[in-house]
Amino acid sequence: MKDPLIFKGSDNINMLREIEKFRLTVWSRVIDTKAASSRFGIDQFDHDGWHVAYQDRGNIIASGRLIIASEQAAVPDRCSFGPYVERMQFPIGVLNRLVVHWEYSGNGLGMRLNVERLELAARQGAAEVWVEVQNSRVPSMQHLGFEEVGPSQDITIVGDWRIMRRSA
Repeated sequence: MKDPLIFKGSDNINMLREIEKFRLTVWSRVIDTKAASSRFGIDQFDHDGWHVAYQDRGNIIASGRLIIASEQAAVPDRCSFGPYVERMQFPIGVLNRLVVHWEYSGNGLGMRLNVERLELAARQGAAEVWVEVQNSRVPSMQHLGFEEVGPSQDITIVGDWRIMRRSA
Protein backbone atom coordinates (compact mmCIF):
# COMPACT_ATOMS: atom_id res chain seq x y z
CA MET A 1 0.00 0.00 0.00
CA LYS A 2 1.29 3.41 -0.95
CA ASP A 3 1.69 6.46 1.24
CA PRO A 4 -1.55 8.28 1.95
CA LEU A 5 -2.89 11.01 -0.26
CA ILE A 6 -3.07 14.23 1.80
CA PHE A 7 -4.78 17.29 0.38
CA LYS A 8 -6.92 20.29 1.17
CA GLY A 9 -10.44 19.80 -0.18
CA SER A 10 -10.51 22.91 -2.34
CA ASP A 11 -7.24 21.86 -3.99
CA ASN A 12 -8.61 18.57 -5.35
CA ILE A 13 -12.37 18.71 -5.93
CA ASN A 14 -12.39 15.52 -8.02
CA MET A 15 -10.78 13.50 -5.23
CA LEU A 16 -13.11 15.14 -2.72
CA ARG A 17 -16.07 13.84 -4.76
CA GLU A 18 -14.50 10.36 -4.78
CA ILE A 19 -14.17 10.51 -1.00
CA GLU A 20 -17.82 11.55 -0.72
CA LYS A 21 -18.90 8.54 -2.82
CA PHE A 22 -16.73 6.30 -0.67
CA ARG A 23 -18.14 7.68 2.61
CA LEU A 24 -21.71 7.25 1.38
CA THR A 25 -21.07 3.70 0.19
CA VAL A 26 -19.72 2.65 3.56
CA TRP A 27 -22.23 4.56 5.72
CA SER A 28 -25.21 3.44 3.65
CA ARG A 29 -24.58 -0.05 5.01
CA VAL A 30 -24.93 1.29 8.57
CA ILE A 31 -27.68 3.87 8.22
CA ASP A 32 -30.13 4.49 5.40
CA THR A 33 -28.90 6.22 2.26
CA LYS A 34 -30.81 9.47 2.89
CA ALA A 35 -29.37 9.80 6.40
CA ALA A 36 -25.89 8.95 5.09
CA SER A 37 -26.16 11.65 2.42
CA SER A 38 -27.31 14.34 4.83
CA ARG A 39 -24.73 13.45 7.47
CA PHE A 40 -21.69 12.39 5.41
CA GLY A 41 -22.04 14.09 2.05
CA ILE A 42 -19.79 16.99 1.12
CA ASP A 43 -20.38 19.88 3.51
CA GLN A 44 -18.96 23.37 3.97
CA PHE A 45 -16.05 21.99 6.00
CA ASP A 46 -14.88 19.59 3.29
CA HIS A 47 -13.59 22.35 1.03
CA ASP A 48 -11.48 24.01 3.74
CA GLY A 49 -10.58 20.78 5.52
CA TRP A 50 -7.63 18.46 5.11
CA HIS A 51 -8.26 14.95 3.84
CA VAL A 52 -6.13 11.86 4.24
CA ALA A 53 -6.94 8.86 2.07
CA TYR A 54 -5.46 5.45 1.39
CA GLN A 55 -5.99 3.77 -1.94
CA ASP A 56 -5.62 0.23 -3.19
CA ARG A 57 -5.53 -0.39 -6.96
CA GLY A 58 -6.85 3.12 -7.55
CA ASN A 59 -9.83 2.80 -5.19
CA ILE A 60 -10.22 4.62 -1.90
CA ILE A 61 -10.21 2.13 0.95
CA ALA A 62 -9.95 4.50 3.94
CA SER A 63 -10.27 8.21 4.52
CA GLY A 64 -10.51 10.76 7.28
CA ARG A 65 -10.84 14.51 7.57
CA LEU A 66 -9.05 17.10 9.71
CA ILE A 67 -10.58 20.50 10.32
CA ILE A 68 -8.50 23.28 11.84
CA ALA A 69 -10.87 25.62 13.70
CA SER A 70 -9.75 28.97 15.07
CA GLU A 71 -13.03 29.75 16.85
CA GLN A 72 -16.23 28.11 18.12
CA ALA A 73 -18.22 28.98 14.99
CA ALA A 74 -15.73 27.02 12.87
CA VAL A 75 -16.12 23.73 14.79
CA PRO A 76 -17.77 21.02 12.67
CA ASP A 77 -20.35 18.66 14.18
CA ARG A 78 -21.23 21.12 16.91
CA CYS A 79 -24.27 18.98 17.69
CA SER A 80 -21.82 16.33 18.90
CA PHE A 81 -19.56 18.56 20.96
CA GLY A 82 -22.36 20.54 22.62
CA PRO A 83 -21.23 22.02 25.94
CA TYR A 84 -17.62 20.93 25.42
CA VAL A 85 -17.05 23.71 22.88
CA GLU A 86 -16.63 26.13 25.79
CA ARG A 87 -13.62 24.09 26.99
CA MET A 88 -11.76 24.10 23.69
CA GLN A 89 -8.39 25.89 23.47
CA PHE A 90 -8.22 27.36 19.98
CA PRO A 91 -6.90 26.78 17.41
CA ILE A 92 -8.03 23.16 17.49
CA GLY A 93 -7.96 20.23 15.15
CA VAL A 94 -11.10 18.13 14.79
CA LEU A 95 -10.70 14.59 13.51
CA ASN A 96 -13.85 13.36 11.85
CA ARG A 97 -15.33 11.49 8.91
CA LEU A 98 -13.03 8.48 9.44
CA VAL A 99 -14.21 5.66 7.19
CA VAL A 100 -12.56 2.32 6.41
CA HIS A 101 -14.00 0.00 3.77
CA TRP A 102 -15.38 -3.14 5.43
CA GLU A 103 -13.09 -5.39 3.36
CA TYR A 104 -10.06 -3.63 4.88
CA SER A 105 -11.19 -3.31 8.50
CA GLY A 106 -8.89 -4.76 11.13
CA ASN A 107 -5.74 -3.89 9.16
CA GLY A 108 -4.76 -0.83 11.20
CA LEU A 109 -5.87 1.71 8.60
CA GLY A 110 -7.96 3.66 11.11
CA MET A 111 -4.95 4.01 13.40
CA ARG A 112 -2.73 5.04 10.47
CA LEU A 113 -5.27 7.68 9.45
CA ASN A 114 -5.39 9.01 13.00
CA VAL A 115 -1.60 9.22 13.27
CA GLU A 116 -1.36 11.01 9.91
CA ARG A 117 -4.07 13.49 10.89
CA LEU A 118 -2.51 14.13 14.32
CA GLU A 119 0.84 14.91 12.70
CA LEU A 120 -0.90 17.19 10.21
CA ALA A 121 -2.79 18.97 13.03
CA ALA A 122 0.50 19.67 14.79
CA ARG A 123 2.03 21.04 11.57
CA GLN A 124 -1.02 23.27 11.12
CA GLY A 125 -0.56 24.78 14.60
CA ALA A 126 -3.45 23.18 16.52
CA ALA A 127 -3.19 23.53 20.30
CA GLU A 128 -5.59 20.63 20.88
CA VAL A 129 -7.21 17.88 18.86
CA TRP A 130 -10.81 16.74 19.46
CA VAL A 131 -12.64 13.69 18.18
CA GLU A 132 -15.96 11.88 18.52
CA VAL A 133 -15.59 8.09 18.58
CA GLN A 134 -17.66 5.02 19.24
CA ASN A 135 -17.22 3.75 22.78
CA SER A 136 -15.43 0.66 21.45
CA ARG A 137 -12.71 2.95 19.98
CA VAL A 138 -11.93 4.76 23.24
CA PRO A 139 -8.96 2.49 24.16
CA SER A 140 -7.27 2.96 20.77
CA MET A 141 -7.63 6.73 21.08
CA GLN A 142 -6.27 6.64 24.63
CA HIS A 143 -3.26 4.82 23.16
CA LEU A 144 -2.74 7.95 21.03
CA GLY A 145 -2.86 10.22 24.08
CA PHE A 146 -6.54 11.19 24.05
CA GLU A 147 -8.55 11.55 27.23
CA GLU A 148 -12.29 11.10 27.45
CA VAL A 149 -14.27 14.31 27.94
CA GLY A 150 -17.80 12.88 28.05
CA PRO A 151 -20.67 11.53 25.98
CA SER A 152 -21.46 12.89 22.54
CA GLN A 153 -24.47 15.18 22.45
CA ASP A 154 -25.49 13.97 18.96
CA ILE A 155 -28.37 11.50 18.95
CA THR A 156 -28.79 11.19 15.17
CA ILE A 157 -26.46 8.17 14.83
CA VAL A 158 -27.24 5.07 16.86
CA GLY A 159 -24.59 3.91 19.31
CA ASP A 160 -22.57 4.99 22.31
CA TRP A 161 -20.36 7.82 21.09
CA ARG A 162 -17.75 9.60 23.23
CA ILE A 163 -15.95 12.94 22.93
CA MET A 164 -12.18 12.88 23.46
CA ARG A 165 -9.36 15.43 23.37
CA ARG A 166 -5.59 15.65 23.55
CA SER A 167 -2.91 18.29 23.29
CA ALA A 168 -1.54 18.57 19.77
